[in-house]
Amino acid sequence: EKCGTPAFMAPEQHQIPRASRGYSVACDIWAAGVTMYVLMFGGKHPFLTASNQLDEKRLLEGKMDFTDPQANVGFLGLVVSSEISRRFSDAARKLCRRMVDPHPSRRISAADACEDPWLKQQAQQKGVDSRQKEPEASDETRPISPTADTSSHDRCSPKRSAELQRQLFEEKQRVEALEEQLKLQQENNESQWEALMNKQVVEQVKSEKKKEKQLDGQEVKGYDPNAKSVLPVGTKCWYNSTSWAGAVRAVIKCYNDADGTFDLDVRAHARPEYITPTSDARATEAWPPGTIVLYQSESVRAWLPAVILSFNEGKGDGQGTYNLDVRECASVERMRPRCPLQ
Repeated sequence: EKCGTPAFMAPEQHQIPRASRGYSVACDIWAAGVTMYVLMFGGKHPFLTASNQLDEKRLLEGKMDFTDPQANVGFLGLVVSSEISRRFSDAARKLCRRMVDPHPSRRISAADACEDPWLKQQAQQKGVDSRQKEPEASDETRPISPTADTSSHDRCSPKRSAELQRQLFEEKQRVEALEEQLKLQQENNESQWEALMNKQVVEQVKSEKKKEKQLDGQEVKGYDPNAKSVLPVGTKCWYNSTSWAGAVRAVIKCYNDADGTFDLDVRAHARPEYITPTSDARATEAWPPGTIVLYQSESVRAWLPAVILSFNEGKGDGQGTYNLDVRECASVERMRPRCPLQ
């Protein structure tokens, strides 16, 4: 399964599962190369657009712009000047390109990177063996040596270096604060979902079902009101993966009574709240009548237990919808599979 920050993930991670069979430690070299580019250009990310959107095409091709001095603000909010863009040598850029090679088999290894002439030269100028660990000083507090050769274009003034170091430290603190806020928000959302799944809450909102538009009571072909079941094996669906940062097509393999989850062909023990029907399904591929689901009601502002009556196939590029016992033409985005006890 994918794992990592999308902006720093290697192509072989982004292409799972369609065009990649997995990834190895080579993806860490890619992330280090992207980080090296960001440091070289004062916070400018090689694969983010001006609106901070990930350019996946450029990322998959490993295209990095080493010559653009016009973008004056990086993705960390740091100033990018033409002075900074010219500050690093061709040897430094070459190493960065070798680390950010879209083909894992051609990407430079960690051992070879440590033996790179440019990297070893920088270590020698600092009086440090590149193969030895720097003692005690952390990345945030390690000072930049003012005794380095100021004639080298791979160096900047001590004042400028200190300013960049300060900005990077402040941005790291902001990022950590935002990550903590996001974590708390996710935990809050999960807690709300579990509360809505509670049987007592579901029983309370049943009395509000009359506020929803009901079907006229006509007989629906193929629907037996007594034949209510969970999603059957072989049913197609979308799995909204948080680690893959998007939805992937999946197929139901089985339902797990012990924990109320589903085994998919792309994920074992997938939680129901991450599973939705496919919007482009044909009638033969739709979730079958009698399947028990949850429907997110706007009027009641809660998840209502419901049963699928029939499917309305989309016309042209339109999305298909479902007729439920609590709602006609229900959007697939508002539907989730339901456990028998809910």
